[in-house]
Amino acid sequence: MALLVVTEELTNGEVLVMLYLAQNVPGSNDVVVLDILLFPHLWEEYDEEVLAELSQHIGLDLRAYISEFLV
Repeated sequence: MALLVVTEELTNGEVLVMLYLAQNVPGSNDVVVLDILLFPHLWEEYDEEVLAELSQHIGLDLRAYISEFLV
């Protein structure tokens, strides 16, 4: 699996967090790509649960990569 985290600060001071994940499909020449765009300034309490569940499904703790950007 490959993971890239990109942050962008907008002119109004808000920060966007973009996650790009790619993984080979075993036994094939295919690659699955997942693109996630987070708006930390809109982060709500339930979003923590959503991120934790997604992390569990893909087997990678996304919170560890983006914790410094979340409010």
